[in-house]
Amino acid sequence: MISLDAVVSLRFARMISGTVVAAALFMLSACAGLMTDSDALRVNLSGLQVLEVRLLEQRFLADIRIQNRSWKPLDVEGFSFDLDLNGKKFVSGVSNRHVTIEALSDAVLSVNLTGTLFGLIRQMQAFQNMEGKPFRYAFSGVLYTKNSPFGIAYSDEGEIGLEPEKPVEQSPSGTGDSNP
Repeated sequence: MISLDAVVSLRFARMISGTVVAAALFMLSACAGLMTDSDALRVNLSGLQVLEVRLLEQRFLADIRIQNRSWKPLDVEGFSFDLDLNGKKFVSGVSNRHVTIEALSDAVLSVNLTGTLFGLIRQMQAFQNMEGKPFRYAFSGVLYTKNSPFGIAYSDEGEIGLEPEKPVEQSPSGTGDSNP
């Protein structure tokens, strides 16, 4: 026969374990909702062309691809963009173009970028001193939306090798394996 104390202890244990499971599920669902705006956003430079070259200023047109990785639409009201090459400022620009990027999709926005003669001279000096080193780039900016009063910061960086790739030696069998 089961005592009353055992029944009460069993009910209390079930109640505690149910509360713990409910709290754990609540915390997991809260963490899933903590995806920040910057996590749901990916920005890439997809094109860059020269518009105008003057003595003291250069103008470029950049195509910026914005990926909305969120389940809700992204209402873009404008953005800023800065491009650094080899650790030195190169060009920057802003756009006030309004566009809605649907959930889980992307859009290409164009922005006029401006560089200075001094920035161009710094780039030419850095390029001469590279001696086979990879070309480094970094861009950053802020995407302004209706739901983010301070904007959503983004950035990316990478390297581009300037030396031509060496061809892979083909073995007589054509498998690319040079070891017999």
